[in-house]
Amino acid sequence: MKKITVLWIIILLVCTAAFWNAVYDGRTRKANHRTQQITDAEVDFLNQELNRRYADDCTIERTWYGFKCVEFKTGKIYKIYM
Repeated sequence: MKKITVLWIIILLVCTAAFWNAVYDGRTRKANHRTQQITDAEVDFLNQELNRRYADDCTIERTWYGFKCVEFKTGKIYKIYM
């Protein structure tokens, strides 16, 4: 009886550690993704693409495919693939 109880406690601890690791790793990756700086070459490329598309003032976000620019006034989204 004691061996089964100890086994269940070990299984519970391992599952808890795996869950905690997955949650912590996800938060770290999201935080690192948000804090990446845009390089000068990327700024030049973004300005060129947005001028070519006649985009108004917008906020730029880094995404998995490149960048996303959302206009302030209209809410129009421009996707810039890198």
